[in-house]
Amino acid sequence: MPTTIETGPVRSRPRTGCMAWIKHKKSHPRWTNCRGLHTANADTGITYDTFGRITTLPAADVSGGAALTADYYANDLVHSQTQAGTTRTWNLDANNRLASWTNSTTGITNTNHYDDASSDSPAWTAESSDSTSWDANISDLLGSLAVTVDQTGTTTYQYANLHGDITATAAAGAATPTIQPDYDQFGNNPTGTSSRYGWLGGKRRSGDDAGGLILMGVRLYAPILGRFLQTDPVAGGSANAYDYARQDPINGLDLDGRRWHPVRWLRHHAAPLTRALGRYIAEGPYFGLDSPVFGRKGILNRNRYLRIGWGWKGTRKHGRNVFRISIGHGRGHPHIDLWDPFRY
Repeated sequence: MPTTIETGPVRSRPRTGCMAWIKHKKSHPRWTNCRGLHTANADTGITYDTFGRITTLPAADVSGGAALTADYYANDLVHSQTQAGTTRTWNLDANNRLASWTNSTTGITNTNHYDDASSDSPAWTAESSDSTSWDANISDLLGSLAVTVDQTGTTTYQYANLHGDITATAAAGAATPTIQPDYDQFGNNPTGTSSRYGWLGGKRRSGDDAGGLILMGVRLYAPILGRFLQTDPVAGGSANAYDYARQDPINGLDLDGRRWHPVRWLRHHAAPLTRALGRYIAEGPYFGLDSPVFGRKGILNRNRYLRIGWGWKGTRKHGRNVFRISIGHGRGHPHIDLWDPFRY
């Protein structure tokens, strides 16, 4: 039988037990135990099934003005969602991804198409049952959503911030972009309206699901609660079975719903591009290691008192070239490393 957790005003959680060290935003419900169930009187009307999956979310916890119910496949992926008399039914593909959904009110079936068997980010989506209406997603060099194109050829540019949120869009030829809502750290939309790609839209996490829920890989994520509806399929994947990114959504991501990852933007996202650019400049004729101006024997690198150009960092056997300003001459002289293109 489903378990009902009654809730109300948020109270400070005693700093005991395995969850005592987790960071929370001040208005976010606290958790009572390692499974992550709400404290009593924290949110009225949430129900769970025997597998710990949320089957009912009250109207206060979703957008759309009405409570939402859900049921699930045996592998815990969502099967259907019902809100205000409309049911969205999901079908899975051979790789157990959310392949298509059918709206019971319109009768239209939308289908996600993937160009990579290991990815859950759609390459294009059929917006009609006969696939005559569609939207294609085009990524930039770092893998972030950059452009969408529909069946008429209409192009829309997507501008994402470093977190991966779509902050603005612009039609081809537009003089000014359309600014998107300023989502909070947990993905709440201040306007209450949902677009497909908004918070984490650059990562192609779909936010136009029923009730404003976000498709986060194998699980559904509720921004208002800041938690998932299903339990974590990976033991120890986060602080408890429901929380998102250890309740630190600024410095962590859980895009596939399995395990949170700390955010190291430069190292994980820009490192290949930075390394390639650094090697190109360091080996080039104008600013490179052997250039006549900044090279190791360049004009600006010969002065005895102030040198600007390429220098060596590390031991003779284990080191690398860096671009630096050096004061003085000889071993141990003061210097400032302006750029280390080989660091990442």
